[in-house]
Amino acid sequence: MQLAGPSFVASRRSPSWGSRRALLLAVLATIVASLLAGLPDGASADARATARVVNGGAISAASAPYQVVLWNPRRYPDASLNTPYNTQFCGGTIIGPRTVVTAAHCVDDDRTGTISTSAVRVLGGIATMPRSTVLPSDAVGSAVSAIRLYDENGDGRSDFDKRTMRGDIAVLTLTGALYSGTPATRAKVAPLALPSGDVAAGTTSQVSGWGGVLAQPVGGSAKQDYPGELRAGLVQLLSPVLCAARYAAAGVTLTDTMLCATTDARPTVDACQGDSGGPLAAAQNGVAVLVGVVSYGIGCALPQFPGLYTRVAHAQISAFVRRELGAAPTGPGDAVASEATTDAGAAGDDAIAPTARVRSRSCDARRCIVRVRVSDPLPSSGIASVTGTLRWTAQAACGRGARRTTCRRTRTRTLRGHHRAGAIWQIRTPRLTGATYRLAVRADDVAGNVSSGTSRTTLRRRSR
Repeated sequence: MQLAGPSFVASRRSPSWGSRRALLLAVLATIVASLLAGLPDGASADARATARVVNGGAISAASAPYQVVLWNPRRYPDASLNTPYNTQFCGGTIIGPRTVVTAAHCVDDDRTGTISTSAVRVLGGIATMPRSTVLPSDAVGSAVSAIRLYDENGDGRSDFDKRTMRGDIAVLTLTGALYSGTPATRAKVAPLALPSGDVAAGTTSQVSGWGGVLAQPVGGSAKQDYPGELRAGLVQLLSPVLCAARYAAAGVTLTDTMLCATTDARPTVDACQGDSGGPLAAAQNGVAVLVGVVSYGIGCALPQFPGLYTRVAHAQISAFVRRELGAAPTGPGDAVASEATTDAGAAGDDAIAPTARVRSRSCDARRCIVRVRVSDPLPSSGIASVTGTLRWTAQAACGRGARRTTCRRTRTRTLRGHHRAGAIWQIRTPRLTGATYRLAVRADDVAGNVSSGTSRTTLRRRSR
């Protein structure tokens, strides 16, 4: 995506909706593995993993629990190619259970205003980008119900200027909550607070994302590598005057909604394509806050050209974000949801049956508890139910009159499964006698697909 001014100034969204396998354009993902004080616990451990500051270092999901992936589940006609790794195009930041902040240029569309909500999913709680359509059980995601570009006056019209990149910010409202309550320390999914005002120049900040990892020259034409691991690094905020002067030398005029961040270390830490929309976080009064949103720059990791971010503390931008955050739905439905099991937005495209496999069983002297792992390849309409059919043989009266006797007959009972967390469901049996029981499990999705290859297990109550 080319911007106004020199042709070597480019946004940091992954090209062509982030098709990493088909279109690996030049990009530099930046970032280093130490975290600033005030960010979530575990930062120091990540810092020790990298002895020197280079262009970036891998971190755990708990070190940036607010970071999410934006990806397109309908990028390719072949559904098997629509994995988060293949179709990731931007990053984002969780600021509420159903609210994510990203860059406006990530979701802007010249023809319709914004891209279709069906062309973007949000995925968090992970450090490694999934390369399969079956997502890991600890991944948390949601479809998107609304996309709002920067609206300065609250009149419903976009004020994002694609020519100058002023107001490069957008808010996504999700169909389901990514977390509930107050996430615990070291949680993999948690919101990032909004700043109460501008953070001082010189403040150390953390930038994170899944972008490329090789530095890029002016024009961004060098070879690139996308390892698919979440990376982070430390940069320092520059004063607006110094930032503007550096870009003025290249004929680029910055606006009041932008801020700069870079590092004196060499090689320089920076962000680039694939990192667009992601967070720049810093400590403010001892609390980690969202200082900036990855926007654009000249090349990647060039010392003379700092990375450019949307300034979240700007009065109108802050008001816009807070307005959208306050309008997001809340309620009993705000519980952690697994992308693999609760995305009802894709029912019309879901033609693949889910799978259900017995993961473990535990029996005492009265009953058994069976844990079942359920997965549903994308696009997923969501799991409607998990059931178990319990079979056993019991004595029964048979025959009539003088011929009445005792025989053995097979009994069955259908048991309903209950969702526990992620991809795990649980089935509890009723009180068992001394018989041997066989349990067959199945999963049905919202689109009407039924799991094949029924998973079975044998159950016996434990003797006292």
